[in-house]
Amino acid sequence: MNMSLQEKQEQNTLSLAKLPAGASGIIISVPDNPLMYPLGLRPGKELQCRGHQIFGGPLLIRIGDRQIALSRTIAENVIVSC
Repeated sequence: MNMSLQEKQEQNTLSLAKLPAGASGIIISVPDNPLMYPLGLRPGKELQCRGHQIFGGPLLIRIGDRQIALSRTIAENVIVSC
């Protein structure tokens, strides 16, 4: 059975909060939050998860030459393709 391109993309998408440390992905969608674009979080941008802080702390991600800490609450609402 052949899968459509959209079905393949859906299989390879997950929330940023679930992206393993060291893995890269392409942003598919971001929450409606005015801080997303100034931080560089835009659909189509490539990012790398640099690490997950313990006890529910933030995720460290790299977008281009910028490294930022992002709360898990927001990271759960950022969808990436990997």
